[in-house]
Amino acid sequence: MAYKARNNRGTSDEALERQNNQNAEMVINAADAARHSKNPYARAAGTAVKVGDRLTGGKVSNAAGKALSKTPVGKVNQLKQKYSPSSRFQDMLQKNAMRRQFENNPNNQKGENNSGGEQNGSSPSSDEEKVKKEREEAESRERSKPKEDKNKKDSLANLKAKAKMAKIIVIAVTALSGVLIIVIAIATIIASVQGFFDGFKDALGFNSFISGKTGDLDYESNDEEQNAFFQRVNDVELELLAKGQQIDSLKIIATYHVLKESGADIDYNSMTESAIKEIAEAQLNGGVYDDSAFKDNLINDIIPKYLPSTTKEEREQIAQSVIDYESDYYEFIDEEKPTIFANCTSSGSCSYDIKGYYIKGKGSYRENIQVNNLYVRLMQCGTANGHNYGGTFGQPLAGEDLVPFEKYILGVAYQEIGADAPAEAVKAQMVAARSYILARHADMGGWRTLKQESGTWILQAASCTQDQVYCDPDKGCSGSDGQWGQVYSGQGHKNGFSRGALPQNSPLRTYINQTSGEVLVNNKGYIIYSGYTSTEQNKMISLAKQGLSYKEILLQVYNQGSRDYGATDIKKAACSSGSITNCGGSTGAFSTWKQAGSSWSNVRMGNSGRTIGQIGCLVTSISMLIAKSGVQTTIPNFNPGTFVQFLNNNGGFDSSGNLQYAPISKAAPSFRWVNQINLKGMSQEQKLNTIRNYQNQGYYMTAEVSTNGQHWVAIDSVNGNTINIMDPGSNVTNLWGSGKYTPQSTKTLNLFKVG
Repeated sequence: MAYKARNNRGTSDEALERQNNQNAEMVINAADAARHSKNPYARAAGTAVKVGDRLTGGKVSNAAGKALSKTPVGKVNQLKQKYSPSSRFQDMLQKNAMRRQFENNPNNQKGENNSGGEQNGSSPSSDEEKVKKEREEAESRERSKPKEDKNKKDSLANLKAKAKMAKIIVIAVTALSGVLIIVIAIATIIASVQGFFDGFKDALGFNSFISGKTGDLDYESNDEEQNAFFQRVNDVELELLAKGQQIDSLKIIATYHVLKESGADIDYNSMTESAIKEIAEAQLNGGVYDDSAFKDNLINDIIPKYLPSTTKEEREQIAQSVIDYESDYYEFIDEEKPTIFANCTSSGSCSYDIKGYYIKGKGSYRENIQVNNLYVRLMQCGTANGHNYGGTFGQPLAGEDLVPFEKYILGVAYQEIGADAPAEAVKAQMVAARSYILARHADMGGWRTLKQESGTWILQAASCTQDQVYCDPDKGCSGSDGQWGQVYSGQGHKNGFSRGALPQNSPLRTYINQTSGEVLVNNKGYIIYSGYTSTEQNKMISLAKQGLSYKEILLQVYNQGSRDYGATDIKKAACSSGSITNCGGSTGAFSTWKQAGSSWSNVRMGNSGRTIGQIGCLVTSISMLIAKSGVQTTIPNFNPGTFVQFLNNNGGFDSSGNLQYAPISKAAPSFRWVNQINLKGMSQEQKLNTIRNYQNQGYYMTAEVSTNGQHWVAIDSVNGNTINIMDPGSNVTNLWGSGKYTPQSTKTLNLFKVG
């Protein structure tokens, strides 16, 4: 009987499980194909599958597979009868032929066969009639159901999602009747994750409005009030950028959305420019973007203003929802969340992890260096090409201060292409000028150098057309001749030409912040030696007027004719970790781990009911140190989330969520806790020397840096008087250099040792 049962595929549990798994696999394949279609509803459906699976560990497609198995057309045997023996249906999924059907015929109401009459074209008319009949019966049953009470779970957003689900079914059935099984699968999925699309309409609408990231989904708002709100958000961001203050505008959208969903009496019109600016400035700590500060400011200032009756615990949950909303949005569109390069501004604090340069006619030039806080020394110009520039090559230009690198690039764009050029042309000029001058020393050598002097990185460049012309944006510039003479800061030198200071509200001051740290690279990541003359500048202006973005302009200009340099991408200034926030310290992926806003943030710590995102600063810091040490762990795919899950099963936390140190060595046998050092009562110098001494002895350390409550960071290294840290709660990398943490707030050290 057991043998019979195993072979009775229609009734045995084992066969049913196989059927469910096969259907779940079909759902996944179908969703992948749908995500790449031109039909927005199909893309929404496919994206919902992928995101739902990622967030639930595959439960969405599994649930859809089970639901699918219960439908008559979902039986495995029926599928085999219909599509055997050629198995073209499976081949179609594997080769994503469905993707081509969506792309080539997304709204074909007749279900015409675009595949030469083969099986993956339209279904026979009898199938169409069957589909129509089943759909009518399903709609009839749906109409006969009693209406739900308004107080029940379905919100207006969910009802809209259901309407969209019905539209998806209609579009997909009429266009792809031959793959009805997939339509039913996707419909099932939409039902299981209804509200996904509507839940992110504000984010999708705003990103579409500013040409930001929307993944494969297109959404354009027809709501004038919503678009006006988007415009105000964008205006505030640009206003702050002009001051060198970079914020995350999507967090403003997230804050509005979550506050409204939480019951705040607000609408688009009530979000005035001053209200938006208040949320934007809440992201700043000392003028620098700070995730941790933003969350604190939400809890203490923003949320109480709009929801005054909430408790502190409720405000904490709402603040976390704001953070999660943005993370979930990027999960939803299947895009990587952009990094806020808060330290890479016109102050000159960008950092470059340089692999080398590509010089046309000379090939690749390797130079593996990491450049931090770069300044430019303006140099004199001597005789060259039959012209006397009025100075001596190799000598500094008298009376000039060192110029922060990003300010230098702003001044070059101001002089070289001008403030009246189209915005995208100016941005292209900035990236080209930055790439060119970084690579210039590799081509020319001699006094043109890029090196450290007493711990400061300095690039030497001629202050004339022999390199590129810089005009001080704050003082203006002057010289004997704009083409063949040296150019000085200020307007008191010579009588050949004079240019005033760049107005403080000039759009160029915004453009430099939007492009700060960006360089043009080839497929090896080498910086392109992107020389330019008026010919290239005129092309930039012409292409900008045609509607091309500055990135498209650069990739066209430096891949054509005499400038065919093999440019492939525009990269942001960064250390090899992908974030400048860790420059000067570790550059592995672990150095960017954060307790909040990460995939592991909601993992609970023991039986405390609290999560990593709420109280996991210490365990995240220790995770970073274990990864930094390179020791072997007993945990596959080691990260803060898997580490906490391991500790949960091995007595790693008490009932309040406090870490127990002994189980750490079960996770990383060679990594052990040694001691705790009290730093209270020590002077700043004593604390610095204590940390330095333990580092020199090979210890790994976490430091308690109490602010409003207890917080822990990982000590990365000590360089001179600078203590580099990896902070699980913010982007701060200098323990006492940002103003967030002070010597007085640094109270305790935990010591760990390998061996």
